[in-house]
Amino acid sequence: MSVELLLDTLLFEGYALYPYRVSAVKNRMRFTFGTLFPKTYAARSGEAFDLELQVPVVGRPDARLTLELAFLEVSNEVIARRLRIASASLGELREERTESLHVGVLSGLATLRVLPAPAGASVISLRVENRSELGVFERETALGHAFAATHVIARVSGAELVSLVDPPPGLTEVARGCLNRGVFPVLVGEPGARDCMIASPITMGDYPALAPESPGELFDATEIDEILTLRVLTLSETEQRELARADPRVRAMLDRVQSMTPAELARLHGVDRSRQVASVSGNARVTAGARVRLHPRKRADAFDMLLEGKTARVESIERDFENRTLLTVTIEDDPGRDLGRAGMPGHRFFFHPDEVEVVS
Repeated sequence: MSVELLLDTLLFEGYALYPYRVSAVKNRMRFTFGTLFPKTYAARSGEAFDLELQVPVVGRPDARLTLELAFLEVSNEVIARRLRIASASLGELREERTESLHVGVLSGLATLRVLPAPAGASVISLRVENRSELGVFERETALGHAFAATHVIARVSGAELVSLVDPPPGLTEVARGCLNRGVFPVLVGEPGARDCMIASPITMGDYPALAPESPGELFDATEIDEILTLRVLTLSETEQRELARADPRVRAMLDRVQSMTPAELARLHGVDRSRQVASVSGNARVTAGARVRLHPRKRADAFDMLLEGKTARVESIERDFENRTLLTVTIEDDPGRDLGRAGMPGHRFFFHPDEVEVVS
């Protein structure tokens, strides 16, 4: 999963909500996720002006940490911004440091320190404040001086970030003691990677991903893509004209939805991803199409002896009535492998995941 694509999607979550009209009540108060307002406005409105982030990390003092702030600047247009907070070794960050943040009329302050922790770990501690000057108290004016949809990206080199969702044994108490206010960090990238986190105001689990069936932004993840796309297509001509006069992102979304083909719409119907990946011997993971070598353990019939050591192709991953995972395979040297009806192989065999090994 591309970290940049995920971040772009998160930044614009809630940007516009169905039915996407500016006149709709739900679109009159925008940027409600992770927005840091000037302190004077926040004091009167109850909105946030700062965030706090703490993340455990395991690594030597010379391991490097890079922190970035990602947010939206709301002026005449909405602009996605990135500001570098720090790029230094863990050892260098044992001493607290501050970094001024400036872009346009926005002004902020980041305070960063790496704290010692038990079990050979450290804790990255970051606070970000909006210090923009503002003498008026209307929300729309305050938005022009706010860090909207604020996210933090943490990357390490030569170290490992520790999951707060599922910390490893020995680091549970360290993870539990971390303070996160306004954002929550999760591991991102390929499952198993521990070199990058995104701290988002939107609650997620580790390794979030966008569905490959989703063709583009709808800005409203509280809805299912298929339902939302079909609802957009049912908007009246008057409503669609209002959307076409809206800002470029909403207009582009409408154009994309209106131009979708029946095949593209059918893809939105979704898939059962529980059947797409399975763990096999040696903790390897397989998907449909993977090559495996068979090692039958059940010895239920003669085929178990005949197929020992054969290479096969995983055609699908299924579950039986007892919710056990089964791999449907075809034998590579089976002359009747392709004799089935359209879309269905001829001779199929079923094996449990612990009865195969992955072949490169």
